Amino acid sequence: MAASDDSFIREVNEALQQDRLGLLWRRYGALAIALAVGVVLATAGFVAWEAWKERRLQDQGAAFAEADALLQAKKPKEAADAYATVVADGGGGSADLARLLRADALFEAKDGAAADGALEGLAGEAGADPILRDAAAVTLAMRRLNDARPDELRAALTPLSEAGRPFRFTATELLALVDLRAGETERARGLLEGLQKAAGVPPGLKARTAELLGTLPPAPAPTPAPPDSPDLKDKP
Repeated sequence: MAASDDSFIREVNEALQQDRLGLLWRRYGALAIALAVGVVLATAGFVAWEAWKERRLQDQGAAFAEADALLQAKKPKEAADAYATVVADGGGGSADLARLLRADALFEAKDGAAADGALEGLAGEAGADPILRDAAAVTLAMRRLNDARPDELRAALTPLSEAGRPFRFTATELLALVDLRAGETERARGLLEGLQKAAGVPPGLKARTAELLGTLPPAPAPTPAPPDSPDLKDKP
């Protein structure tokens, strides 16, 4: 009877843990997507703007300004069309930046399918600027965080989380969220703890990961080592 009771208690505890993980995912998954998409696009846009502002032609600068004005005027569809003009007329980094910002405008216009297509094209283009290509790939993974299979998301995010990649901390945070969604609590804990210890992690991301760590179930106690076997030669 005691064994049956222990089995029942264990099943209840496992069910409660799965319910808690589901609650964590519903609470933080959408929040991470909403915050991180904007952070990645804004960061990528700023970096690219600084890198290329001296190299853009005057007509391209005017087109960027026009698109930005349309976006500020709450006309995202028209802004997306203006960025598409830059993509068609430009080349190199300026066109890549316009493709990324066009995806942002398409998000604002509630055209998620077109936005995902723009991101997918940029992320998969070998000749695109590496910073913008990674920004597109990370943003695309965020967009698919609730729908794609965990193994697909891990395959996309793991290279982006490697040392030296521009959005490695965001990619690592997303990998932890993928693990939480899949019920891999301890693997997620390891990634989140790594972000807490890593140098250079943005304060906002570090605060989010600390909060997530604080809501995880306690780590399982280490399994005690078995007692040493008696030395056979000591036996009578």
